[in-house]
Amino acid sequence: MIKKLAILLIAIVAIGAVVTVYAFYSGEEYWETETVFGKWQEKIVVEYEDGTTDSLKILEDHEALPLSVKYDGKNVKTLTYQIYAVATGEGYDSFDIDWFYTTTTIEDSSGSIIYGPAKSSTGTKTGLSLDNSHQLVSIGIGIKATIDDEPEGAYTVIFGTERDIQYKGNPGGSWQTAENPPGREITVQVTNDNFITLVLSSGTQIGYE
Repeated sequence: MIKKLAILLIAIVAIGAVVTVYAFYSGEEYWETETVFGKWQEKIVVEYEDGTTDSLKILEDHEALPLSVKYDGKNVKTLTYQIYAVATGEGYDSFDIDWFYTTTTIEDSSGSIIYGPAKSSTGTKTGLSLDNSHQLVSIGIGIKATIDDEPEGAYTVIFGTERDIQYKGNPGGSWQTAENPPGREITVQVTNDNFITLVLSSGTQIGYE
């Protein structure tokens, strides 16, 4: 099931002025899903025009903090979707994963596709050690360049995978099929001045001046 993403930044009101501060949170950067060989890890990084980045999972985990939400006007530039695999099990020294496609699609508020689906192949990854996190793919989309000229409104960025994923243990294992990672979905808002923000599940916009 695709989950909508949420991020949080904090504003402090002090003596009639709004002072924006950054919250540097620690925590897990990945959404984790169990699979037959171990687990999938998914991560999304948002990059702003000034070059700074945020991990959406960490910020989403802190959304419920009892604080006001505001932002200091950074424009969202790039979204990067990453997939990692962690294999566990006895009797093997390493594991292989056969390639699959990562897809990126953007839909407008009516569900019409305005971009994609763009596909990127992971290739075959071999000799991956057990009990460690291995990055299989990292695919970025220049969200500002892609929808900057689109009409004002909400757009949905959908990251997913296609094609059955095969894995096997080494030595002596045979190829078997694994469930695909669930994928992720993000809502972005284009304003009438081509300012691009992320939208929380609560409706709060991050990046809005």
